Amino acid sequence: MRFGAEELVREDRIEIIHQDFLKLDLKMFEGFGKVRLIGNIPYSITSSIIFKAIENRNLIKDLTIMVQLEVAMRIVSNPGVKDYSILSVLCQAYSKPEILFRVSRNVFYPKPKVSSAVIRLDFEKGELSEKIIDDAFFKKIVKTAFNKRRKILKNTLAELFDEETLSRLNFDLSLRPEQLSVEEFIELSNMLYEILEEKNKEGGR
Repeated sequence: MRFGAEELVREDRIEIIHQDFLKLDLKMFEGFGKVRLIGNIPYSITSSIIFKAIENRNLIKDLTIMVQLEVAMRIVSNPGVKDYSILSVLCQAYSKPEILFRVSRNVFYPKPKVSSAVIRLDFEKGELSEKIIDDAFFKKIVKTAFNKRRKILKNTLAELFDEETLSRLNFDLSLRPEQLSVEEFIELSNMLYEILEEKNKEGGR
């Protein structure tokens, strides 16, 4: 997939980079200030592009792309509905997502089967991310919970943690993942992380 051309301004010249965005090392932008990513992307790799942007959010001001309308609705979805998903929680935890406008399938030829929307993820306004103790641990909790979204948290988390660890949690584990807000996912993740840290200290005594 070609993500288009990125431009680097270096003194008096412009360098055009024609590369696969998913293979591009975004660290090359260090020293140029935060970049703004804009693209009309293949819908099949929407999640991969978004997750890479999240991983490199310290280098990125915002990401503006056109996606399938269904995906856009998932990204901005609130808890308690079918659209609420891993994508919802991660995008809302690490950025401020918004749908800028919808794009009818009637404006394309040939006409596609799906409608679209242009979204923006503003990483500079992803204030909730500051509360996350460990990013990798947080993502693991969210993904594990939603991989079996019909199960209650007690059952899904039992795949990662022993009963003694879960017993220390002051959290309602009878809930299903779609019932938790982004803030509650962060709280759950942080609590589990701290319990494990405490157990490691106890084991080292």
